[in-house]
Amino acid sequence: MSAQPTSHHHATFLGLHVSNQLTAGDLLVGIGTLLLAVFAFLSVRAAHVTVEAQDAPLVIGANVPASSSVAEACPGQKFDPPFAGVLADGSQFAFVMQLWNVGRGPAVVQDVRLVIEGAEVLRPFPSHVIVPVGDVHDGVWSTFELPETKRDSDLSGTLRIIYTHPNGKLLQTVSRVDLHKRGLSVRTIRRHRVHRWQRDSQPRLPDPALQSPPPSPPAEHSAPKKPDESDRDAT
Repeated sequence: MSAQPTSHHHATFLGLHVSNQLTAGDLLVGIGTLLLAVFAFLSVRAAHVTVEAQDAPLVIGANVPASSSVAEACPGQKFDPPFAGVLADGSQFAFVMQLWNVGRGPAVVQDVRLVIEGAEVLRPFPSHVIVPVGDVHDGVWSTFELPETKRDSDLSGTLRIIYTHPNGKLLQTVSRVDLHKRGLSVRTIRRHRVHRWQRDSQPRLPDPALQSPPPSPPAEHSAPKKPDESDRDAT
C-alpha cells in the first residue's frame, strides 16, 4: 500500500507564522514576543507624550493691569484691581482680556472663542498672535456679541483659547467662566489636544477687517498672579 502524503497547514496571525505542527511552547514564545512588541510601542508612545508635555505652551485668560497700554487707551474703565471683561459704554474697545502663556513653550494663538448662553460673543482676531513663554498679549475686541440688556447680568460660559504647540499640534485651553457685572472670572483651566472631529474647538479664520490690538506694554510691567498648579491639566 502506497504511503499518503502528509498535509501541513500554515497561516499568519498578527505577524506570527502559525502551523498545525506548533507545540504549546512555540505558541507561548510567539505570544510573549507579541506582548513584548506591544509593550515597547506603548513605552515609546508614553515617552513621546511626556516630552510633548514638558515643552508645551499653556495660554490662559488673565486680567488686564492698570499698567497696560489698553488701560491707558480706556480712561472710562477702572483697571485697579486688574480687569477683564466688557468695557463701559463709550470705551474704545468692547471687550478686553490678556492672553498669558504660563507653559514651557512658545504659542501661536489662532483663535479665542467665548460662548455665553450657547452663542459666540467674540469675533476672530485679525491675525494670529505669538505669545512667548511667560509673556502676555493684550487681547482687545471692538465688538461683543451679547445684547446690552444682558451685559450686567450674572452669566456663565466656556472660554476656549486655541493655539499651536511648537511641534505643530493644535492645543486648546478650556475654561469655565463667569460674567458678573461685566467682569470675566476664570473658574477652571484645562489643556487638551484639538482633534478634527471637535467642530466647536476648531480655530476660525482670522478677520482682517477687525481693528488690530494695540502693542503690549514693556517687559517690566507687572505680571498677573500665576495660577495654582492644582488648577491646571497639562495632559
